[in-house]
Amino acid sequence: MSGAASTPAWRQVQRDHLAEICAIISQLDPEFQSELLAIVSSFSYDVTTVPFEIISRIFVEFLPADGRVRPSPHKAPLLFAQICCRWREIALGIGQLWCSFDFMLRSAPASHRAPHREPPHAGICALHRAWCQRSSGYPLSLTLRSADGRFNFPTDFLDTIAMFAPQWERMELAFPDWLDNARSIALFAERIGGPFPALSTLALAVGSSRYMEETLGMFQNLPQLRHFRLFSGLAPSRVPIGTAPLISLELQTEVSLADCNASFQGFPNLRHLGLLYIDFDLPAAPTPGPRPPLQSLGLGPGGSDFLALLAFPHLRRLSYLIYTSDDIAILPAFIGRSACSLTHLTLRVQALMEDFFLLRCLQVLPFLEDLRIEYWQAGSRTLCNHLQSLDIVPHLHTLSFSEPATHRYAYPPLVQMLRTRRRVRTPGGIPCLLFFDLEKLGRLVEGGLRLRIHSPGFDWPEGQYIEEQLDFPCPHPSLQVGAA
Repeated sequence: MSGAASTPAWRQVQRDHLAEICAIISQLDPEFQSELLAIVSSFSYDVTTVPFEIISRIFVEFLPADGRVRPSPHKAPLLFAQICCRWREIALGIGQLWCSFDFMLRSAPASHRAPHREPPHAGICALHRAWCQRSSGYPLSLTLRSADGRFNFPTDFLDTIAMFAPQWERMELAFPDWLDNARSIALFAERIGGPFPALSTLALAVGSSRYMEETLGMFQNLPQLRHFRLFSGLAPSRVPIGTAPLISLELQTEVSLADCNASFQGFPNLRHLGLLYIDFDLPAAPTPGPRPPLQSLGLGPGGSDFLALLAFPHLRRLSYLIYTSDDIAILPAFIGRSACSLTHLTLRVQALMEDFFLLRCLQVLPFLEDLRIEYWQAGSRTLCNHLQSLDIVPHLHTLSFSEPATHRYAYPPLVQMLRTRRRVRTPGGIPCLLFFDLEKLGRLVEGGLRLRIHSPGFDWPEGQYIEEQLDFPCPHPSLQVGAA
């Protein structure tokens, strides 16, 4: 290049000319988009004439039944915002679609730990804030979990939690190894702080109790708390939740008789109590005084000591862990002393026992509607034979075993037991997941009942893989006949 074209002044003239052209293009681009949008909007399709109220209801129905929404471009609500302009406008305007945020924190790979690399959750902070802003003031739900404890909380993420503190209605924090990282704990407590005036459900699952008291300091003043689950080694007497109006309390920690008495006195409106580990210093006696009107009770190891000392006349649901025959033998006395009408009974059997004890227990439950026997390792053949003689089988709405028919020898007794039902219908499309012919079993399912089959990690008839839950359950194969 030579002459005037190579001078700096000429190059500047060319740059100015190109800038003018770019400015004109930038001005024309929105105008072109507006014209194109007007043309597209002029076309009428049946789907675009559906009223806003109906579309809104349909969109909300596509959210997960448990209310925990994991952000994904392939699922609601983000999926609806990608279909067309009208659906995007509708989806972004429905606050109920953006009320829940379920997220898994993961530690960064080694290649991402260098200072010049982005943190593993660089984009999630902006998404979380936009998510909450779209909620339009509706109550919010947060489920925050960690695959391990070696991570740092994104500060912007925590700032968003604090910003919307008045809206949080449910908060679930599940960090198995969280307490190995003291810096993250301190940052979490410092950034969030509270208070949470609308929080009604709180679940905390952590690896130990080393920093739990510091974390719980954020949740001391919860005037609306109704449901509380604590998975920790922290004693219940050291849980600073004050005088919250609890109706549901679940503790996965060692509980003494004194802890139970304190819970009864502190939470007189309890309707559900779940105790995973019970350690009563016997001989012991409960403190005299009123008992909460419990309707649901879940007991782990040591539950027989609990049932031997207490009575609950309003009890309707009982989940009970059985280690020995003595554990099941104590049930009839508890039911008689409580004068309760159990309708739902779940027995988690961990050891062999004589059928006599179970049958004696079931004979004093004439109002039973839901019977579930989990982890039954032996005796399913004789159990099915004995259940045929009970009056409760024709009236059950749900009958569930863990493995009553995974072996061929157990199939005939199971069929005979189901024949005690009054009517039979044939559900279609039953997959053959077990060893025997499920179609034959399907023809014996009574009208008004349904057949459900659970195999590890798969749920039928929904036909989808079971997603990870807050407390990371380990699914077991089971066969269930349940109410439609």
